[in-house]
Amino acid sequence: MLPADEKTPEREFIDNTSLHGFNRIHHPNPVIRAVWIMAMLGAYAGFIYMAVEMIDSHKLTWEEWSILSTLLYGTAMDVPTLQAFLGPTFNTINRTTSGTVANATSMNMADAVRMKGFDISPARMYLCMFGGGPCTEMNYTHSFSAYGNCYTFNADAANPLDQTIPGCRTGFSVLVDVMADSYTETMAAGGHTDVGLTFQIHDQSEPPMVETHGLAIQPGVHSFVPIKRTEVGIYGQGSG
Repeated sequence: MLPADEKTPEREFIDNTSLHGFNRIHHPNPVIRAVWIMAMLGAYAGFIYMAVEMIDSHKLTWEEWSILSTLLYGTAMDVPTLQAFLGPTFNTINRTTSGTVANATSMNMADAVRMKGFDISPARMYLCMFGGGPCTEMNYTHSFSAYGNCYTFNADAANPLDQTIPGCRTGFSVLVDVMADSYTETMAAGGHTDVGLTFQIHDQSEPPMVETHGLAIQPGVHSFVPIKRTEVGIYGQGSG
């Protein structure tokens, strides 16, 4: 056994340190020792909680990105394609002078737009990156708009994508071929004459409203869109 006046290095450290009450948890009184142990555990739990909250506050949860092309159909919906897709309905309407849209009972324009409209296949969307890693068409949710097909990135509110490092290299980026030479709509026919992409950044609880809130990007340019989150706290009456 060690002599009474000889202390181990651990005992020497505990008795002489002033590091956040470590010397108190070696008190000879068991009640005082238990109180200080609980106080130390509570203090460190609070420090850990504040550190986690600080890290989490610097994490940006991405909103939804809804992307669509102003190309509604393109040359993929020319007359021969419509004839093959719509079949007898199309031929009946165009071969009779009394044919109207009401006669086209078998026409399903949603299927036509979905099949022949703007898409984000690898042949059209050459590059899709988020957080430094690749993304594919499987990361998008489809919907319809006045321009035709609309694709929303990060639409799953239950599993949102987070960006922990600021900067464009870890954000969301795409490279899309808008196929400007395939545009067939004209202003005389009431179509959209814009060429390029239209996109909107919106909350995951809101549907895309690209027609009224969208931003346009012309073909052949590299555009950057910064996002900044602002948190506003509203306090009750009488708060100073």
